[in-house]
Amino acid sequence: MARRALILVEATRSNGLLYIQAAQRLSLHPIALSADPVQYDYLEAEGVEAIRVDTDDLDALIRECSPAPCHL
Repeated sequence: MARRALILVEATRSNGLLYIQAAQRLSLHPIALSADPVQYDYLEAEGVEAIRVDTDDLDALIRECSPAPCHL
């Protein structure tokens, strides 16, 4: 069964942690997409998956959120 995720794009410093904690309470897998994830210190502290991506590039965001192709 696939995991359900909450994707945060450029999480906020003020309430991003609250989104992460709420996602975890709902059994969601939080994933942060950010041009510079280290600016959000709570991501590492909470063990949140953080992916460095150009958040001004819609195609890059779509690629990160799309499943990898299956090669049979």
